[in-house]
Amino acid sequence: TAGGNPDMIEVPPRLKRKFSLLAFGSAPSTAQIRYNLDSAGAAIAVGTVEKWQSDFGLVDIIVNRQLKNTSSTFLQQAVFILETKRIAVATLSGRNFLVQKLAKTGDGEQEFVLNEYTLEMEAPTAHAAAYGMT
Repeated sequence: TAGGNPDMIEVPPRLKRKFSLLAFGSAPSTAQIRYNLDSAGAAIAVGTVEKWQSDFGLVDIIVNRQLKNTSSTFLQQAVFILETKRIAVATLSGRNFLVQKLAKTGDGEQEFVLNEYTLEMEAPTAHAAAYGMT
């Protein structure tokens, strides 16, 4: 209650599927999922959870495919809980967005874009992570 207000949870693909199964795996289901269809539309089977209504607000559940592409088992079992309002883009080494002209070839003009940036956690305690999730 003294931390941030998370609005996004990033999970690797395997854990995203397990999170979605939480809604369907118990009897009665832990979630009431409804999808309204009009009479002309095709039937849709919902098998995913993309938003979670927690006790502290609505949270987006996002797949982070880069966590799967790493060779680290550590990151493949990581869940990141983020407050997106507390994440910014910070430029590095004073190199703001630069556009440099390159050599002209015929009628074509070419340009080179140079920028160095990173993510800045404006309030580190607004975010959390859980490791070793299976």
